[in-house]
Amino acid sequence: MEMLDDDDTLVFYVINKEELCGFALATFIETYIYIDIICTIPNKKIGSRLMNFIELFGLSTRKNAIILHALPEVVGFYKKLGYEGTFEMVKYLNCPE
Repeated sequence: MEMLDDDDTLVFYVINKEELCGFALATFIETYIYIDIICTIPNKKIGSRLMNFIELFGLSTRKNAIILHALPEVVGFYKKLGYEGTFEMVKYLNCPE
C-alpha cells in the first residue's frame, strides 16, 4: 500500500508484482476523510485491504469518520466493512483521545 498527497487530496494505491491492483482518491476534510473514488480488481480482497489501510490512516490522523457515496451494487460490500447508510455511507472511527 502506498500513498501520495497533495495538501487536501490523497491517492492511496496498491501495486502487486508491478501491477496496479487498486486505488482510491480521497479528500482530507477537517474531521473526516471523503473517498471521491475507489477502484480495485474484483475478487482479490484488494478493496477490503485498501479500505482498512484508509481507515488506519484516518485513525492515525485523528479523523472521526470515513464518508463515501456507494453505487447500489456495492452497498453490501461497505456494510460488511461496518459502513452505515445506503448511498451516502459513513464509518465512524474510534480515535483515541
